[in-house]
Amino acid sequence: MGKSIFTVILCFWVSSLLYSQAVSLMPAPSRDTTALKTPAAKAEPEKKDREEPMGSSVLKPIIGFGAGMLSFSGEINSKSFMQNPSVSRIGYDFTVSQKLNSFLQFNFYALYGKLGVAQDENAPARNANFESQIFLGGINLQYNFDQLLPKNRNIEPFILSGIESFSFDSKTDLYDKNGNKYYYWTDGSVKNMPQNSPNAANAVTLVRNYTYETDLRQLDQYGFGKYSMNSFAIPVGIGANFHLSERVDLNIATTMHFTLTDYIDGLGGRKDKFMMTGFSLHWDLLGPKRPIDTLDVHWFDNVDFAALESADSDGDGVRDTADLCPGTPPGASVNAQGCPTDGDGDGVPDYADKELNSKPNAVVDANGVTLSDSIVRQRYRQFSDTANQNAEIIAKFHGPYDLNGEGQIIHNTPAMAKTANGEFIPQEYLILIGVFKSGLPNTTMTKFLSIRDVETTPLPDSSIAYTVGHYTNFADAQSRKRTSVKEGMKDAKIVYKKDGQFVEATSDIIAELSEKDKKTQALTKGATKLNKGSNKYAPEGIDKDDSLLVANTKGVVFRIQLGAYKQRISKAVFGNVPDLIEIRTKDGLYKYMTGSYASFNDAAKNKVDLSSTYPRAFIAAYKDGKRVALSSVGATPAAGKKSIKENINAPEKPANSINKKSLVFKVQIGVYKNEPPADEQAKYKTLKETVQQESTSTGLIRFTVGNTNDYKEAMSLKNKMKQRGLGDAFVIAFYNGQYITIQEALELSK
Repeated sequence: MGKSIFTVILCFWVSSLLYSQAVSLMPAPSRDTTALKTPAAKAEPEKKDREEPMGSSVLKPIIGFGAGMLSFSGEINSKSFMQNPSVSRIGYDFTVSQKLNSFLQFNFYALYGKLGVAQDENAPARNANFESQIFLGGINLQYNFDQLLPKNRNIEPFILSGIESFSFDSKTDLYDKNGNKYYYWTDGSVKNMPQNSPNAANAVTLVRNYTYETDLRQLDQYGFGKYSMNSFAIPVGIGANFHLSERVDLNIATTMHFTLTDYIDGLGGRKDKFMMTGFSLHWDLLGPKRPIDTLDVHWFDNVDFAALESADSDGDGVRDTADLCPGTPPGASVNAQGCPTDGDGDGVPDYADKELNSKPNAVVDANGVTLSDSIVRQRYRQFSDTANQNAEIIAKFHGPYDLNGEGQIIHNTPAMAKTANGEFIPQEYLILIGVFKSGLPNTTMTKFLSIRDVETTPLPDSSIAYTVGHYTNFADAQSRKRTSVKEGMKDAKIVYKKDGQFVEATSDIIAELSEKDKKTQALTKGATKLNKGSNKYAPEGIDKDDSLLVANTKGVVFRIQLGAYKQRISKAVFGNVPDLIEIRTKDGLYKYMTGSYASFNDAAKNKVDLSSTYPRAFIAAYKDGKRVALSSVGATPAAGKKSIKENINAPEKPANSINKKSLVFKVQIGVYKNEPPADEQAKYKTLKETVQQESTSTGLIRFTVGNTNDYKEAMSLKNKMKQRGLGDAFVIAFYNGQYITIQEALELSK
């Protein structure tokens, strides 16, 4: 009976799993795309709760394997479950689990093992013993106290209960290997005849072989008849999950199984119980349950995907989807990838090159004109002359170059860089302290924000690079790197920028410099901080506050947080903020902050300047690598202002600090290189709304109507334009006069 019930449960579970997988593989219902016209999107999704995307599996199983010790309590061993490990039996279990919600989990499991025990000391005359093989299948519900405990816990206590069916096959050990029956004497020995036998003096001592050869039910020595060897049980358990990783848990638990039979030990009289204490490992086959950002099912109803696919914003003949160099100036010759051609390979595109046939490897200026060897030599010597070390240098690098003592070019070394006006100066080095594609852990984030000169750079793969320092001397960069490593940033690297990418600079590259180049570096050692305020080098003795040459995780740093968003916001939105820092948190939010301030008063003054644009911006303080309360570092409000209140331990939440009056929606009804076609102009003249005309960044002419801070109002106007025959109308957005995407505008409008 028990095996048949277990088989039914297993078949039901497997069929449900197969059905759910079949559902996930079915194609989604087709959509009528004839109505897709514009890239506008709904302002608010219909469903705000997180939900699984269409086509995802109904079941998401967690598989577990484990082992433990089985203890028995019945007529035999009625006092205790604790057995000597040397005589305890081992059980093995297999579990398939399904999370129902954050606090309940459904488990289907199978257990195989052995129960066994010898007669307890309270009834030595019976001398009973048995061993029973059990096979069990069941289901239970597991509750983890999620409502009462911290959400990000690594140890998760739980309780469970359910129902199970099992079978048992009990045998006893009555004979030795030679067929001699065991007789237990009062002195504790085992003999081959009873103690009261006439020939007891000739009795032979036997040794139990612990081979359970006699079936208890067939033996029926106590007259219970042919009882059933199948039964049910109620499990009640307690335990804890230890989260080893996002997909693996260690489970330690003790479960009491209250059976509905009293014949496992073959004695009857009281209901038998057994307990399993053990551990198991559990694998989440489909990964951690991360939050899923969902869109309203009508989000893209008005998107003209065909128009987006064929769009060519810069008008260079290459579609935006295939254009590797968007924003090419009008009329520029481009290749198949949409990038400006450079016929002579001098690094200056043909449209800006005033010398289209420069010789290979020639040194050219910003206009692509070849510099003579004498000019190159003169400029190099001028730079290396100590009498001119204070000369102003424009630090706009064109590419990595180096000169030897004769003024000849040495390629592929980053120690020298060419400026826009043809001068040569040491390359600018930075210390890369980390690249993160996912969010920063909170401890790492606060440590980075405690460094005064930390900067962030978004990379093409959506990751964010974190750098510190600006150095033109490799030795200074090495010193800063060593300091960063000592402060816990073990992966710190010296890098320089080339073609928009970070390239690691190593000492073996610098070793390729000539002796004269090394001498030049030695002259500037310790005096090469790049002073951003004047774009000059600060020689030794001029600027004693050489704060950019050391790591700054010690002391207090103040920053102004402008906002936190679920979606990345382009820097155009924060165009008036110097030294903007973008950080992605572990919760998936994008935080935007200003550069650092040495005092609270400096930060407060700048916050006042930014308050008209970012009315909800606030000041945050960081000290010794941690976020601290403003009051703890001596920050005091101005007279008459309210006291500073902040909760630095509160979880980060999306916070929009922009002035929404600066967010404007318009309806674009057309964009043309020259005048609109006559039929379109005729439609424009029939409109009651004022048609506005403006130039785009690519030199095209955009025609719009409306000017509102309300997205719904803009959508309504767009629909009116479509009804009047302007089928290409769609909503566009601007912030502080800068064009931004609709997705950014909707995020900012929340």
